[in-house]
Amino acid sequence: MPNISLVFAAFIAVSMASLGFVVLRKNKMMVTNQLFFIFTVTVSSWCMFNFLENWYMDLDLSAMFLRLDLFTALIGVFFASVFLFNFPRTNKKFNPLIALFLLLILSVASLAFTDGLIENINIVNGQIGFDFGKWFILYAGVMLVSILSGVIFQVRQYKKANGTEKLQIRYVILGFSITSFIIIILNLFLQNLVSKGVFMLGNFSMIILVVCIFYAMVRYHLMDIWVVLRLGTIFTLSLTTIIFFFVSVNYLLVYFLEIGVPWDIIIPSFFITVGFTPLKKFIEFITDAMFFRRHYKFNNVVQKVEKEIHSAGLVLDKSLSVVNQIISDALKVNRSLIMILIPRGHFISRQTIGDDIGNLELKHNDPVINYLITFPGRILDREELERGGHVNGLADSDRDAIVVELKKISIALVVPIEFKDKLIGIYLLGEKLSEDPFNEKDLRLLQHVSWELSFAIDNARSYEELKHLDEAKSNFIQVVSHQMRTPVTISRCNLELALDKDLNPEEKEGVLKAAYEGVSSLGHQLDQLLTVLEIEEKEMVVKKEGVELNSLINDSVESNRLSIKNKKLKLESKLENSFSVKIDCDKAKIRRVLDIVLLNAINYTPSGGKITINTAQDGFNGKNSLVVSVADNGVGLNDADKVNLFKKFFRSPEAISMFPNGFGLGLFIARKIVLAHGGDIWFENRENQGMTFFFSIPFKTVVEDKK
Repeated sequence: MPNISLVFAAFIAVSMASLGFVVLRKNKMMVTNQLFFIFTVTVSSWCMFNFLENWYMDLDLSAMFLRLDLFTALIGVFFASVFLFNFPRTNKKFNPLIALFLLLILSVASLAFTDGLIENINIVNGQIGFDFGKWFILYAGVMLVSILSGVIFQVRQYKKANGTEKLQIRYVILGFSITSFIIIILNLFLQNLVSKGVFMLGNFSMIILVVCIFYAMVRYHLMDIWVVLRLGTIFTLSLTTIIFFFVSVNYLLVYFLEIGVPWDIIIPSFFITVGFTPLKKFIEFITDAMFFRRHYKFNNVVQKVEKEIHSAGLVLDKSLSVVNQIISDALKVNRSLIMILIPRGHFISRQTIGDDIGNLELKHNDPVINYLITFPGRILDREELERGGHVNGLADSDRDAIVVELKKISIALVVPIEFKDKLIGIYLLGEKLSEDPFNEKDLRLLQHVSWELSFAIDNARSYEELKHLDEAKSNFIQVVSHQMRTPVTISRCNLELALDKDLNPEEKEGVLKAAYEGVSSLGHQLDQLLTVLEIEEKEMVVKKEGVELNSLINDSVESNRLSIKNKKLKLESKLENSFSVKIDCDKAKIRRVLDIVLLNAINYTPSGGKITINTAQDGFNGKNSLVVSVADNGVGLNDADKVNLFKKFFRSPEAISMFPNGFGLGLFIARKIVLAHGGDIWFENRENQGMTFFFSIPFKTVVEDKK
């Protein structure tokens, strides 16, 4: 029995000390890890003292180990209590009461070396015995209060926790509660009333705590030492196998084959050296299959991702699809999707794996996007935010909004994809199928994959932009050569006619007027091209001054009055006359926007149609703005052409058929001017029923109209 007891005591002591060492090695700076290490070392010492007090039959030695047993027991309880008060998150503020409590614990624990705690120590029938002293009640009371307060604190933490953290706390409470109950009953109160075998069960009950902590580490990544545990398990199994093989072969050579020194050492050593690498791989395979099924090899996954991105070349969808599949398989998540930035500043889903959530779109003002922009490079972990911890720079309302949104789409992790400090995409992942949290290894993998994807996305986009530039160049040459040839030809022909001496004055005036209109049209087109060049070279200057918008609108209407009259259009103005607003803007450029939008309505509204101009004050995009709208009942726009409306040189087939002339630059120029003023421009379309264009200009001063 003593030999078996010694083996068990040593096993428990080594197991506890090993757990503590592994946890400390994982993060030496973490207070929680430090406390757990001190607790395990103290408990390991207590286990050995507890065993040795009944191992030696010498009264003096047994008495010394008994007193050390009682001393380390209370010290261990203190560190267990402090650990429980700092798990799962360390209390950042130092509580001075802990120092006072430690002094109390040391004072009470020191009573173990006096007769005030235990007296009349003796050995009867191979078992140590003693009587409780007058301070035993104080000792027992301090021990009970310490461990109960820690467990009660953990129960309260458990009620507030959620997700994996809740499961971690559950096993910590279970392990500490059961182990503490057994030890306090058998090793404290009933030590003199039970047999040595029953008494030793208290010592062996530490295995319950070891199992609970170990299970929580492996299953729920307690203190995130899963990777270390895996390596430790592989090392232990490898070492055990090598020792067993060496001893077995050595025994076979010496006792059966009668081969002695040095061959009894050389032969097994040779086979161990040759077979170490395949043995290690085999043990890794067995270990992962039995204990760590969710393990993946970091370097293998990274190499696979790099290879697939390289082979996909500039085909972005292929790169995103393959990488998404590789990561989804490695991390075993229930869903994953990659979203990329589109020109409107929104993010749309490009590749999705898992449950169908439709075409997801996150706008530029979405709380998730705002978080990623505010905290560049930081991975967003929903579970961390759910714990309720305050994040510097993030309002609690924003944190709650992010959690609600991610829960709605069943996303656990959001990884930013950045290129040159700009957010160009995001990688969203759902929960793991195993319900495990994402560990440091997973986060490092995702950061590396994000870096690879950023280059893939940027390269593909650069290629697409080059294609578009090439197409734009061809379109530009084609459009310009066609559009400019027409007014030049008209002007030349009319000027040639004007030189004819047989023309009477009235006819000559007509052809000169036609030539003038051709030159004016050419001048207008050249002006548009120069404006686009100014915009592209970022040389457009906005010279702001106080301008009354209603007056500017009336001027634009008057300058286009002849065109309105010629097409017999009905013009209705609903200008806000209750106040007159002076906005800070570039008068010439805003007038140009008005002309472009109004002329657009005139050109594409059939004869006899109606145009309505409206102004209103609105809080658009959080800014006090004046919104101008120009509505017509013309041909409208096909849904397929909506995305191209503000692009250079775009003209819909319907527009070309109604009004052949034009570069398709007007709305492009109008948008750039409005954006330069801090406003926005948009439209509402009713196919075959007309369109309404809106643009907003921010203002600060409202001057009441004098009545």
